[in-house]
Amino acid sequence: RLVASFKATLEEAIGADLLIHVADASHDRVSPEIRAVEDVLDELGCDRERVTMVLNKIDKIVDPTIFTLLASQYPDAIFVSATTGKGADELVKRVADRAGGGDVRVKIQADCTNGKLMQYIARHARVDSQTYEGTTAEIEATITANRLKGLNAFGNDVKVVAQTAGKK
Repeated sequence: RLVASFKATLEEAIGADLLIHVADASHDRVSPEIRAVEDVLDELGCDRERVTMVLNKIDKIVDPTIFTLLASQYPDAIFVSATTGKGADELVKRVADRAGGGDVRVKIQADCTNGKLMQYIARHARVDSQTYEGTTAEIEATITANRLKGLNAFGNDVKVVAQTAGKK
């Protein structure tokens, strides 16, 4: 029954851009529990690229061999302690990077008569310069990769004319 309930909850979250899988690193059956969750995620068709593994309670691991074993089994995991705060900075950084997709420098041409488009740009981009010619705004800005993809919803009212990777 627990797995069925878990599946129902995950079906709601499966479309999320990012899933954080938190496991108790100090638990003696942590690996089988992680596998059980991964099996359910696979069954639901979740893209593993969207899952960030967090191993919590590292402050409770007394045997360094266990820590080494977990680090080799889960090399991309973030090791944290909610009690001491250790690893919290790495978790925040990883979530910010994954959620935003990293910064991108862009030059875009936008129909400035489309108020929703201009509001989207103002809200989600750091605009460096903006010039106008008729009803077209040429904008140089920094925007996250995910927000840049969101511009696609505005169709022909926006065109990305140049793009380079920005700092993360």
